[in-house]
Amino acid sequence: MNGKLIKILVGFFILSIGCLILLAIFSTPKTNWEIKFKKESKSPFGLYILYNDLQHLTGAKKVIEVKNLEDLKDLNPKTDVIFYIDTNNKSSFQVLKEINDLNKREFKLFYADSQNYNSKIIEESTKTKINTIELEIYQNRYTNEAKYFNSLKNVETIGTVTIRDSVFTNFMIEKNNKMVRYTHADPLLFSNFYLLNPEGYAYAKESLKPLNNKNVYWINPDRSYATNDNNLSPLSFILSQPELKAAWYVLLAAIFLYLIFKSKREQKIIPIVNPEKNLSLEYSNVIASMYYESGKPQDIIKKKIDYFYYTLRKQFNIATDNVFDEHFIYVLAQKAQITEAEVVEFITELDNLYQNPKTQLKDVNRTYHIIENYKTKAHII
Repeated sequence: MNGKLIKILVGFFILSIGCLILLAIFSTPKTNWEIKFKKESKSPFGLYILYNDLQHLTGAKKVIEVKNLEDLKDLNPKTDVIFYIDTNNKSSFQVLKEINDLNKREFKLFYADSQNYNSKIIEESTKTKINTIELEIYQNRYTNEAKYFNSLKNVETIGTVTIRDSVFTNFMIEKNNKMVRYTHADPLLFSNFYLLNPEGYAYAKESLKPLNNKNVYWINPDRSYATNDNNLSPLSFILSQPELKAAWYVLLAAIFLYLIFKSKREQKIIPIVNPEKNLSLEYSNVIASMYYESGKPQDIIKKKIDYFYYTLRKQFNIATDNVFDEHFIYVLAQKAQITEAEVVEFITELDNLYQNPKTQLKDVNRTYHIIENYKTKAHII
């Protein structure tokens, strides 16, 4: 990746961040009316106010977030109360099963369900009442239903909802074996939307009186619980926790971006190209072997001397028609820094070897040494 492309990418990144900041500053935030009973949610139908103000709202000793459903078995019914809003998600079955298993022991539960009750469209005269506290259900396009229980037996009614002239129970006490369950039909009445209203806050405070002076064990509606950790894979546990889930996705995005930039910066592998082999030496060895094995040293000597004279013509730019010419001898002596007598001596010897038809293998070696000796003195490569 060259420097110009890096500058373009950095500039594009800075421009994108600037645009996002400007959009965040000047854009009008839209209200999220989606029903999500999360303790971190500040949307109208979130539980941020309820969770953070629950101790003050109810007069509870303390609010404890349940991390493991197994902890519910160790609660003291005289001092502890379970608080659970059922959102009917994939973890609801496990939570309710664990709570039902507590029927053999004495315990108290505040329970609100968002789906499993009857409902009617809210009309202008719709009101909810608990003891002396009344709350008008504000008619709007987001909360247009009033929820209530249809058929009730052996229960104590605490709160009601009035639709025109009909009165229905929406808050009651159930007693089953040693369990005491305070069941509310409409958890929306405990959301941020209603708690921000003085009447709604007063209604929630009256409804949550059973939690007064108790230790409240809060079960997260949006959390996946598992009683057997051996059946829970590490990834399932990570995805079940909002914080770990967000960190996991950030990690995946970072790895993806790293791989993209690394692939751009990584230099491509340059293939190894082997140079072409110089076979001239092998060729010379083959030819020499052929001559040597043929038993004709005279041919080798003649070719060796002819090639030597060719080299002299090429190097010194002189004629070799008459090797005993005075000029020829003079030039060879000057080039090798030897006497002319020495030149005449080795030329005569070469000529005799060239003319002798009965040369032997030892004469080939002699020819080689004569020529190489002169080439060394004359610095001929």
